[in-house]
Amino acid sequence: MPTKIVFAGLSSAGKTSMLLALGKKFSLLQSIKPTVGAERTTEKRLSFLGLDIINWDLGGQDLFRARYFTQKYRIFSETTVMFFLIDIQDSDIFESSLDYLKDIIKTYKDLNEKPKLVICFHKFDPDIRNDSKILYNLKHLENTIHPIVEDFETYTCLTSIFDEVSIFKAFSEGVIANSPIAELIKIQLKEYSQAINCQATVLLDNNSFIIGAYYSKKLFFNVCETVAPRFFIALEQLLDLPVITDHMICKMRLKESTASEGTNPTYSIISKLLIIHNTRFCVTSLTNKEDTLDLIAKYLPALGENLANILTNLKS
Repeated sequence: MPTKIVFAGLSSAGKTSMLLALGKKFSLLQSIKPTVGAERTTEKRLSFLGLDIINWDLGGQDLFRARYFTQKYRIFSETTVMFFLIDIQDSDIFESSLDYLKDIIKTYKDLNEKPKLVICFHKFDPDIRNDSKILYNLKHLENTIHPIVEDFETYTCLTSIFDEVSIFKAFSEGVIANSPIAELIKIQLKEYSQAINCQATVLLDNNSFIIGAYYSKKLFFNVCETVAPRFFIALEQLLDLPVITDHMICKMRLKESTASEGTNPTYSIISKLLIIHNTRFCVTSLTNKEDTLDLIAKYLPALGENLANILTNLKS
């Protein structure tokens, strides 16, 4: 069955910009027009890693919102993931946005369905992230939304078209984490992580989506998912220069450490490109061991072979 994704929210331009960013069609962002009615992308299905994705983009105008709920079986039934965008900069529409979300939640309950919800606090742009008004809006929305969605599996995220990594993270968490192949990849990454003495490993595909992860602590995963897409972009850009780059690495220390971790141990975050079926992937690992880089050179080829076999079997 295809993975059905519904994008909704009062900001039509916000939803459209997010879809364009996911497709890396950044040149089209300046020509965005509001979504008129409900648009179903049948001719632009994405097929990757066993996911056949159908997008429903719901315009936010009052006239069309009323129609969606009279066609609830057609539009909302069998939804895998619902992305709901709220413009964090426009407090004047918070109440209307939350009413819209309540109507959507009620519709899913009427259909006896519980898709995964990804609430995107959108337009959380880099230049306003420390603005007191924006932070107040964020806190208010987090407190208000919780009782509305408490019966659903929900993931909240901060997104901006000026930070493409934030959009990739939202999509990875909302869609790819539940894909049929994610658990198989996680098993491989766990074995690889144990072999190279690291605490976390994430795998990114050529779209910078995190398609698999293993970690011993959530903090380690958060570090990897923050660093990995940026390292991947840098590694790919360096391929266009007359240089040879084997990997990228940075050092960090925890602000607070447990006794088992030692006193402020130094961690390394290491990213390497991995070619599978002529496609570039990126493997990023976090470790506090000194020999991990040598072990990566030893075990990374085997990881590539195992992942290649998984993808081959999936396609067949």
